[in-house]
Amino acid sequence: MRFELKHILVLLSCTFSTFLFGQNREEIKNSVIQQRIEFLAEEAENENIDFTTLTDDLSYYYDFPVNLNNTDREELERLNLLSPFQIAGILSYVSQYGEMKTIYELREVSSLDLNTINQIMPFVTTSSVKDDKSFNLKRAFKYGGHDIFLRYSRILEEQEGFSPIADSVLEENPNRRYLGSPERLYMRYRYQFTNQLSFGFVGDKDAGEEFFSGNNKEGFDFYSAHVFARNIGPVKQLALGDYHAQFGQGLALWSGFSFGKTPNALNAIRYGQKLRAYTSANENLFLRGAAATIELSNSITTTIFYSNKNVDANREGNDTANSDEIVFSSLQASGYHRTPGEMADKSAVNEQIMGGNVSYEKNNFHFGVTGVHYNYDGSFNRNLRLYNKFDLNDSETYNASADLNWIVGKVNFFGEAAISRNGGWAYISGAQIELDPRLEMVVINRNYQKDYHSVYARAFGESSNNQNERGTYVGGRFKVAPRLNFTGYADFYRHDWLSFRVDAPSIGADYLAQLDYSPSSYVEMYVRYRTESDRRNASSTERPVNVPVDQVKHNFRYDIDYSVSKNLSLGNRVEYTFYENGDEEPETGFLLFQDVKYNPDKSKWSFWGRMALFDVTGYNARVYAYENDVLYYFSIPAFFDRGFRWYGMLKFEPTRYLDVWAKVGQSYYSNVDEISAGLNQIDQPHKTELRLQMRIRF
Repeated sequence: MRFELKHILVLLSCTFSTFLFGQNREEIKNSVIQQRIEFLAEEAENENIDFTTLTDDLSYYYDFPVNLNNTDREELERLNLLSPFQIAGILSYVSQYGEMKTIYELREVSSLDLNTINQIMPFVTTSSVKDDKSFNLKRAFKYGGHDIFLRYSRILEEQEGFSPIADSVLEENPNRRYLGSPERLYMRYRYQFTNQLSFGFVGDKDAGEEFFSGNNKEGFDFYSAHVFARNIGPVKQLALGDYHAQFGQGLALWSGFSFGKTPNALNAIRYGQKLRAYTSANENLFLRGAAATIELSNSITTTIFYSNKNVDANREGNDTANSDEIVFSSLQASGYHRTPGEMADKSAVNEQIMGGNVSYEKNNFHFGVTGVHYNYDGSFNRNLRLYNKFDLNDSETYNASADLNWIVGKVNFFGEAAISRNGGWAYISGAQIELDPRLEMVVINRNYQKDYHSVYARAFGESSNNQNERGTYVGGRFKVAPRLNFTGYADFYRHDWLSFRVDAPSIGADYLAQLDYSPSSYVEMYVRYRTESDRRNASSTERPVNVPVDQVKHNFRYDIDYSVSKNLSLGNRVEYTFYENGDEEPETGFLLFQDVKYNPDKSKWSFWGRMALFDVTGYNARVYAYENDVLYYFSIPAFFDRGFRWYGMLKFEPTRYLDVWAKVGQSYYSNVDEISAGLNQIDQPHKTELRLQMRIRF
């Protein structure tokens, strides 16, 4: 029976694959990236987050798919698309029945639904060839590939920071204008051989920064370089230059990108990869130095790391008692160096980080211990207010933690407990449970004390700094029918001390419910409702003291994507937000857009476009919407005020060694005469962005 089933599946995959799955591999990859990035941008309320790491992972596995017949739990975890039980189901199936003959055999794995199979299809394969995962220098340099990216972008309208100004005025107010040109420039080179060897560099200049002039006579404002290798004998990972370090659930050390709350309600668990290459243009969230993970036995590994780099800080001068010691009040994370004031903060303080991790892993059990020490060469003199009186205010600190991940039957237990130098502590613990092949749930409890300090903590939570927060998160995914899935979560949290703009202890809640429906392989749609409630100081100036009041935001969304033909796809979305805060006037937001994607057969051209209408009465009701953009650039604009936005993007691929991208987008506002403020102000009711990119591969 097993033999017959395999041959039937092979025949079906060859004959009817188009009917089983309407989207091509690249469309599915882009769809997965879009949904995750869009929600994360909404959660962080930041249009400028760098998601290069996420895209790097999915793009890597798109080019080098995971061989399901020769993989392990760690490799499947790196996809960030599968639950622990789905991973266990795939590994168990291959172990029990032997090699998969076709990717469509995944439909026989009971823990996988059609939607999940669709999502992972571009990133997995079923080869009978056993990949040699040991490092071989000759093969690594012979069979690897080179990638070169060159990108140019700018806003076409004149902004205040680039407009003419009298020399006398600028002399008195040097921060009234940007030092450099309005172009943003980016360059990246990377050589990669599977996941065994990677090296390259990145150069980045933001709009307003100097380029081969003034303070940046070496060219770009920011440079990054890395060398990363795997499986060199007992050395499982080796990082030189810039790299990421990620352990446990992220309470002690997790540099770089991490998932928070997303529509994939089960995606709250961290899977620390220990070390990984850094290939982004973010100027802060990485380590610079050297690190290695060494296999001591079949089940025990140790990781040691050291980082030494200069970081941006708000410099206040020198210590009066020690004239050589720098005094700084905060660390800066924007990465902008456009004015004399911002240049004064650039690389103002030296940061040294060192530490290690020991991990025991066997079968479905993992236990790890991490220690990390931070030191800054200046004197940290934070401007303390009542709400931040427990924040880090010392130039030296350390963290120690222990983490656990254990799968027992249909339950995955996980957690981490950590302590900082001052005695502050934090923990996170939870369990993911497969109640039925159609139903999974996750429960997470967290308690981050108000005096817990960790510079690079990125554990799950409502706040970004894993401090002053207690909460319980419950999420679930239910396969209602073969083409109908429900996901949702409820997160309840409490801040026991004051917070920024909240002058009292406070509580909050966040709920999400989403129903995904795919009536055919050519149509995908979902409806989502989300509501967030917490407290914030009332904006009224009539009260003698700040009084926190309840604020609530409701969000309703309907989204549909459908393939009109093999080459033409359309998408629509309608979204409504409602925000209220105490006795203030409620704010509302409305967004409606139409997307088009055209990719003709055997053509060297592809096209993406959008027309959007928006009407948002206040900034608190703003709406975020992901836009297709050039590869490795992320555009998630926030819509507010009233008007329309359009963009069009072309991709031209004359050969398999070269692709060229061009995008133009414009926002037009009907209710204002000027846009933005300060040095970014535009004295017109429209804003136009141009972006050009070229990628060379060989």
